[in-house]
Amino acid sequence: MRRGKCRSCTMAALPCRRRCRCGFFVGFGILDFCVFCSDFDGLETTSHKSTNEEDCEGEKGLIVHKYVTPEGETVIKKYIKKEFLGKGGFAQCFRFHDLQTDTDVAGKIIDKNSLCKSRTFKKLLYEISIHKSLDHPNIVKFIDFFEDSKNVYIVLELCDDGNLNDFFKNTGKRERSLTESQIRNYVRQLVRALKFCHDRSIIHRDLKLGNLLLKDKKKTILLADFGLSARLEYPKQRRRTICGTPNYIAPEIIGSKTTHSFEVDVWSLGIIIYILIFGHAPFSSKNIKETYRKIKTVDFKIPAHKMVSSSLANLLQVMLEKDSSKRATLDELSVHPFTTEDGKLLPALEEETSDPKLPLSSVRKEEKAGIESNHFLKQSRVWVTKCSDFSSKYGMGYLLSNGNIGVFFNDKTKMLLSFQDLTYYEDTNEFHSYSLHKIPSRLKKKYRIVENFKSFLTKDEIEEQKEKGAIDPGTFIKAWMKSRNAIIFKFARKSVQVIFNDGTEVRMINKPSKMIEYVDPDGSCKLLELDQALESSDEELLKRLEYSRKMTKELSKR
Repeated sequence: MRRGKCRSCTMAALPCRRRCRCGFFVGFGILDFCVFCSDFDGLETTSHKSTNEEDCEGEKGLIVHKYVTPEGETVIKKYIKKEFLGKGGFAQCFRFHDLQTDTDVAGKIIDKNSLCKSRTFKKLLYEISIHKSLDHPNIVKFIDFFEDSKNVYIVLELCDDGNLNDFFKNTGKRERSLTESQIRNYVRQLVRALKFCHDRSIIHRDLKLGNLLLKDKKKTILLADFGLSARLEYPKQRRRTICGTPNYIAPEIIGSKTTHSFEVDVWSLGIIIYILIFGHAPFSSKNIKETYRKIKTVDFKIPAHKMVSSSLANLLQVMLEKDSSKRATLDELSVHPFTTEDGKLLPALEEETSDPKLPLSSVRKEEKAGIESNHFLKQSRVWVTKCSDFSSKYGMGYLLSNGNIGVFFNDKTKMLLSFQDLTYYEDTNEFHSYSLHKIPSRLKKKYRIVENFKSFLTKDEIEEQKEKGAIDPGTFIKAWMKSRNAIIFKFARKSVQVIFNDGTEVRMINKPSKMIEYVDPDGSCKLLELDQALESSDEELLKRLEYSRKMTKELSKR
C-alpha cells in the first residue's frame, strides 16, 4: 500500500484511503478498520472517490447512499433533504426523510473542505466509531454514515423537541426551572445512559444542555454529540486533554498537573441538574478566568428564591465534590434518595454557601447581637430559621429558633412539635396538646408528615429541644405567603417575619411596642423602634420596610 497523498485525488489534501467491502472509505494510517461495519478484513487500496458513481445529493434534495454488503448485495438508501435544523462544529443539520422507512431522521452534512487536516478527519472517524458502538434508549441512535466527493453524511435519530438549551432560550426566565419530578425523570435517564457509556470505557466529556436532546413531548432525554468523547484502553487509564465547555468543566480538567476519567461526567451532570433547578450555571461569571477560579475553589451558592428538597440538595453536594475520588459514582447516584424518590414528602432548603462538607440547608443564622428588654420581647424573638414549601401536597413546614417544628397544612390546620409534646390547632383560637405517646388516631397521619419534615432538618438543632422545654402555644405560624422576592410569616402573637431571597430579614414586633428587627444577609441584627426605623437614612432598610408593609397588607386580605 502506498502512503502519502494520491496524485489523482480531487481532494489532494487528504491521504489515500482504503475501501471496506461495505463500500465505506477508511483513511489509511488513521484507523485500521471500517468504522461503519467494524470489519478488519476485506479492505482494499483505493484513490479518493465516492462510494456512489456520482455525488449522493441530486435534484430536489434527494440523497442516495449506494453500497455493496459483504454478501455481495447492492443496497440503495434514499433520503430527501428537508428543512435546516441547525449548525454545530463543521456540520450542518437538516431534517431528512427516509424513503425506505417513511420516517424523518436527522442528517448531518459535513463539507470535506472543512476536513482538510488529517487530524480533523481522524477526530471525525473516532467520534463516529464511538457513537456507532452505543445503542441505548437514552442515547441518540446512530443510523447511517456515507460520503461522496464533496460531503460526509451522518444520519441520526431525530429528536423533534429540540435540546435543553433551546428550552432555556425559548422560555421566560421565571418558567425556566423544572419541577423536581421532571428533574428526577431526566436524572434517572441520564444516569442510565452514562452508565452504559462508562461500562464500555467511554467518557463523554462534553455534557451540557445543548447536547441533551428531547422527544416524546419532552418526557424522554437523549445523550448526543460524542465529538470530545474518549475511549479508555484499560480501566485505570487517565486522560490529560483539557476539553469541554467552560461552565461544565470539572476542576480536575482545569488543573495543569491533574488527570481525569469517568468522574468528569458526574460533575457535568451535577452542573446540568443545578441549571435545571435554578435556571443558571453555578459558576458562571463575566469572564472565563473567573469561572475557572470558581470551579477550582467550588465557589457557588444555592439561591434562596427556589426551595429544593434536601435529597436534591444532597445530590448536588455529592456530585459537585471537588475531590474526584470522593465524588459520587453513577452506581451511587442510581440508588440515591432523590433518584429513587417517588413523591414522598421532602422538605425544601434555602441558601447557603457550598462548602462540600456542609449540609446544603436553608440555615438562617442566629442573631449575633440583640436587645432583650423584657419578658415579652424574649418570647417574641422566636423566629423561623428554616422552611419547606411543600404546599403542592401537604403544606408549609418550618423550624423555629427555639427548636420546635411546625406545619401549616393546606386545610388551614396547624401542628407544632416539641421534644415531648404535640400541639394541634383546629383554628386560631382552639388548640389541643398531646403527649407523643398518646396521639389520637385521627391525627396520626398529620403527625407522620410533621415527623417527615423533622427528619430532614438539622439533627443537632432538633436535639437541643430537650433543654428548651415545652411548646409556647403562641409561637405557631398563623398565616404565610410567598412572592417572587420574599416569603412572609405571620405569628399567632401578631409578629411578622419577612425573609428575602438574599438572606435579609425584617421582623416586626407589635407588643409591647412596635419594634423592628433588621437582619443583614451576614446574620448581624439590630433592634429599632418603628419610628426610629422609618426615620433612618439607610435607603436599603427603608426599601425593605416598604416591601414588607405591602406584603403584610396583601397577606391580611387572604
